[in-house]
Amino acid sequence: MYYNEDSTLKEITYRYGDVVSSTIFNWEDRRLKEMFEEELSFKNIFYYNGAGITRYVHTNNSTEFPSSYTMEYSYDDQGWVSGLKYYTTGEVLQATSTYSYTNGALERVVTKDADNVYTHIIEAYADTAWFDPLLFIGTALPENYPVFNIPVLGSMKKLPAKIIRMVQTGDDEPYIDIIEENTVVITDKHIAQITNGITVPRMPGYHKRVVGVFQY
Repeated sequence: MYYNEDSTLKEITYRYGDVVSSTIFNWEDRRLKEMFEEELSFKNIFYYNGAGITRYVHTNNSTEFPSSYTMEYSYDDQGWVSGLKYYTTGEVLQATSTYSYTNGALERVVTKDADNVYTHIIEAYADTAWFDPLLFIGTALPENYPVFNIPVLGSMKKLPAKIIRMVQTGDDEPYIDIIEENTVVITDKHIAQITNGITVPRMPGYHKRVVGVFQY
């Protein structure tokens, strides 16, 4: 990772197998303006008001598969994210998310699209630690985007330790779709190591585990 002189994040360089690439961050008045992949055609552009990020636009300028989507945030009177709308190319609304908090900590996010209701329930948090939300956000859209996005993570003082995603289709009974667990090692209020585990109850043989080590 590389930083600007004002301590804002400038670049994250990473390696997947033999491929080396970078995520680049551009800032304006200490507010993140652009985030893009050096080797890919992905770019996120951020827009603000007094509450924080109100909207960001993702574009994929691939000559074969050009696309875009937009995320629009709303906030409550205390400055917490209260709603999120997800639009695809042409401002077509794909999903809406609503946020619920207990004592200032995010408890659940309910996301509705045309077919399903997805409920992310945060069952546990790690201990209080400093972390940069940009280290946990990619330029593409992950499945857990209702929780893992910059405005929501940026308001947290603790990283979620266990998130359950439940899915309901129509009048069917909801079921547990994904269980995500983060085992966090903290040293001097900084995250030293994270072990991320993904379990899919309906696929008993599937389990993904990734370990991240942080140096300061």
